[in-house]
Amino acid sequence: MTSLHQPRTYQPPQAVRIAALTEALTLPVLLANSFLLEAESLPAVVGPLHGMTYVLVVMFGFLVRHLRPGRWYALVPGIGGTLMLRRVARAARPDRRDGAS
Repeated sequence: MTSLHQPRTYQPPQAVRIAALTEALTLPVLLANSFLLEAESLPAVVGPLHGMTYVLVVMFGFLVRHLRPGRWYALVPGIGGTLMLRRVARAARPDRRDGAS
C-alpha cells in the first residue's frame, strides 16, 4: 500500500555532484605527486582544476538555496563538497522520531 503523502527528496544539481567529486579526487592526486612522484607537469594541470572546483563548490554552497544547510561545510578544502552534499542529504531525510523504523 502506498502513501498518498510521500516526502519529496531533493537531488542536488549534477554540476554540484561533479564539482564535489572532482574536488575530492584531485586532492589525493596532488598529495601523491608532492610526496611520491614529484612530476612537474602534473600539478600544472591538476592544481588549477582542483582550485577551480573548490571555488565552484563554495559558490554552489552559498548561492544554491537548497544547498544552504551544508554551506559552511563547502569551505573545507578537498572534501568540503562531499561533506556539504552529505549534510544536505541528511537535512532532506524525513524525521524518524515518530516511531517508524
